[in-house]
Amino acid sequence: MMKNFIPQLRKTTIIGYSLLCLLISAGHFFFAATQAQGTLRNIIQGTLLIGFAVAIFRQYRWALRLAAAICLLVAVLLPVGLFNPFTAGDYMAAGREPPSVVQTLLWLIPLEALLLALVCIIDPGKKTNRP
Repeated sequence: MMKNFIPQLRKTTIIGYSLLCLLISAGHFFFAATQAQGTLRNIIQGTLLIGFAVAIFRQYRWALRLAAAICLLVAVLLPVGLFNPFTAGDYMAAGREPPSVVQTLLWLIPLEALLLALVCIIDPGKKTNRP
C-alpha cells in the first residue's frame, strides 16, 4: 500500500499545482479584460502561467524544480515578511491591533509544513543512471 501511495500523492500534488497555476492565470486574464491599466502585463503573465502549468502537468524536470524552488522561496520569505516591525507599523497605521505572535504562528506553522512537504513531494530528485 505504501509503495503505491507516494507516487499517487506526487501525481495528485502535481495536478493540483498545475490547476493552481491555471487559476492564477485565469485571474490575470480577468484583470486584463476588466481593467484599463496593465492589460499587456496581465496578458503576458497569464500566458506564461499557462505555459508553466502545462510544463508542470507534463512533469518536465525544469518545471518541477522551479515549482519546488518557488514553494521553498515562499516558505523562507513568508515568516520574514510577517515578523518585521514594518508589518506591525502597517497595522497600527490602519488603526488596528497587530495579531499576537501566537495567533500568527497558529496558521503559519501548518502553512510552512505544507509548503516544505510540497517541496519534498514535487522535487524530481537526482537523476540516476541505474537500469
